[in-house]
Order: sequence, then C-alpha cells, then structure tokens
Amino acid sequence: MPADFPFDVVAFDLDGTLADTAPDLTAALNHALGVLGRPPVPADDVRHMVGHGARALLQKGLAATGVMTEDLVERGFPIFIDYYLDHIADGSTIFPGLDEDGWLKLSRNWALFFVALAIVNEVMRATLTFETWLTTKVWGVPIVSLIFAAANIPMLLRHGLDAEAKKDVVSEAPVE
Repeated sequence: MPADFPFDVVAFDLDGTLADTAPDLTAALNHALGVLGRPPVPADDVRHMVGHGARALLQKGLAATGVMTEDLVERGFPIFIDYYLDHIADGSTIFPGLDEDGWLKLSRNWALFFVALAIVNEVMRATLTFETWLTTKVWGVPIVSLIFAAANIPMLLRHGLDAEAKKDVVSEAPVE
C-alpha cells in the first residue's frame, strides 16, 4: 500500500442493518449522560441521532440535554464506550421478518461471500497495481455485493420475509 494512503484499515459498519441496536445505544448514551449529570434522552429521539459514530451521538445527546462542550464529550466518550462494550447486546434484537432458518442461511451466505471476497482481494492486491486494485475495490465490490444481495432475495422470501416486504420486493422488481 502506498505510504500516502491515509488509512491502515477501511471498515464498514453494518450496525443497525441486520440488528436493531438502538436500545443498547440509547442505554449507553443515557448512562453517559447520567454520569455527567444530564437527564436521559427518550429512545425515539436517540433513533434520530444515530449516525456518524458514537462521538457524534454523544455530542447530539449533550446538545439535546443542555450545552455541549468538547470537555464534556472528552469526559463522556470513554464512559459511553465502556458501558456500550459491557452491554452491547442486552437490548439488541434481529429485525423481524425471517424465521430462524432464514437468518442462519443468510448469515452463512454472507460469511461465505466475505471469505471469498477476502481471498479475491488478496489475489488482486498481489497481482494488480494499487490504482487498479483500488478502482476495483471502490467500484467492483459494491456492485458485486448488490448482485449477491439480490441473489439472496428468493431465499429470504421462502424463509418468512414478512408479507408486506414481499409485496414491496415483488412490486419493485424490474419488468422482464
């Protein structure tokens, strides 16, 4: 990797994509706010604050309960993180819609997809120039991921994707 590449790792946060983690984020935010002497933020309000990371969530929570200062953020951030790590799955639930077998198959499919993607990535990294590898990662991986996700739709429909979602998926399907 070139010395001027600005990151050691590039990761994607899928928190909230397959699991509803808002209850645990709400608990962590309200714990940190309580330690800082602030009132709690209602769960429905926290759902609208989520995005852009834990520090931004804490900043929004502090602003919603009074004045937000960088000193409060610096004091509250480790409190938030420690609590969240200790309670990361206390209230989180899988989004409804699939039966247990469907979730197992979906998890297995994505795990195998990511293993295959990692292997292909290493082959490309070893054989392509950095610029070609990066272009492939930026444009090719999202396209392949969308195709893979679409290929899983029939399995999702067979395993209980709820009826309203089935209707939406079918009605938005391209006309052949």
